Amino acid sequence: MLKLSRSAATCCLILLLQPNSAFSKDSVLLGEVEKVLLTELGVTLNARVDLEARMSSLDTRNIKIQGKKNRRNVIGRIYLDKGKIKKLNARIVRMEKVKVAGIWSKKHPVITVALCLGKKLRLVEVILRNRKDMKYRMSLGRNVLGAGYTLNLDKEFLTTPRC
Repeated sequence: MLKLSRSAATCCLILLLQPNSAFSKDSVLLGEVEKVLLTELGVTLNARVDLEARMSSLDTRNIKIQGKKNRRNVIGRIYLDKGKIKKLNARIVRMEKVKVAGIWSKKHPVITVALCLGKKLRLVEVILRNRKDMKYRMSLGRNVLGAGYTLNLDKEFLTTPRC
């Protein structure tokens, strides 16, 4: 089995995420941890890049689901940095199982949020789940880290939200 150092793995991931040009002029350079802005919620928080996660996730607790199957909303509390809490009321896109430590968990609600990362504003889907045991309240999965981003996982806070 081939093992890569963290720097070598970062280099390979840069090339995978940016097949045409790893360092294009429009590319946003990201570190392992970045500040993100959830524009509709008016919330800025630190998020960790998680290349093992297919989907991004947001620390949400006290989740209650309301409505009928085709028109369901989720109500809960988003836990932010430094103990701050923001109320959430959003439309559910779908329910999805999450794999935590190699074990599939129950289904969690998925919502769409407007996320500002560097100079790029995108609508992305995030899974709402309890992340109280995690250091960061949000993780950025591969669904966010597509073309247009270059990664340097040896550093942190290489950009700020400018949307």
